[in-house]
Amino acid sequence: MFNKVETKQVYSKYTSSDKKVWKLLFDKQVTNLKENDMAVMEFWNGLGRLKIDNKIPKISELNERLKELGSDFQLIPVTGIVPDDKFFEYLRVGLFPVTVWIRAIDSLDYIEEPDMFHDLFGHVPFLVDKKYCHFLKKIGESAKKIFKYKKYKHLRNPMSRLYWYTIEFGIVKMRDRYKIYGAGILSSYHESIKALSSSSEKRRYTDDLLDEQFEKDDFQEFYVYIVKNIKFLIRVNVNL
Repeated sequence: MFNKVETKQVYSKYTSSDKKVWKLLFDKQVTNLKENDMAVMEFWNGLGRLKIDNKIPKISELNERLKELGSDFQLIPVTGIVPDDKFFEYLRVGLFPVTVWIRAIDSLDYIEEPDMFHDLFGHVPFLVDKKYCHFLKKIGESAKKIFKYKKYKHLRNPMSRLYWYTIEFGIVKMRDRYKIYGAGILSSYHESIKALSSSSEKRRYTDDLLDEQFEKDDFQEFYVYIVKNIKFLIRVNVNL
């Protein structure tokens, strides 16, 4: 079903430049997130339990750890961006696609499409959280139902927007401050600074946001927050 996008991680093909890029990205962003107390606790918990550090991770080893930790997800290496219908089907069956390429050293601060650092650093730590995994699967199930309708063949599935405003670029309001759980923010030094700045626009999540267009090729125009903690995600309505 997914053969056209699936691939293998050939670890021996990573160059010294690839390894340097991963280390630079990891060290810089971990320092940034820690010093500014930006990330939710679930992120740090997953990063530590999966032993993700400043060496390029092996997907096979991460899958073993996910299994040992009782995660409902396994990682599947892919060639790059996965089409929406295939992506949500992966989520529905408990697979999380991870691209195997790493950005060039002259593109540390910006890339046009997600690379391995974005996928593994930003997303994978949360896959040790049962409620987070359940939320991903619910999105996948709802997306499958929606894709059956002909009108969505040429329109963006609203689950894409739900995923974007939560899993990719979501923040949490905890009392009088905000923290990050969205992978697109966690994995970007400049986006994380912008998202939590006092000057950025922050909107509380409502289902009306599923009619909003999102920005894929630049910094976000606004950031969507949920209240209290990441477990609130499970109460977001995904049965649209």
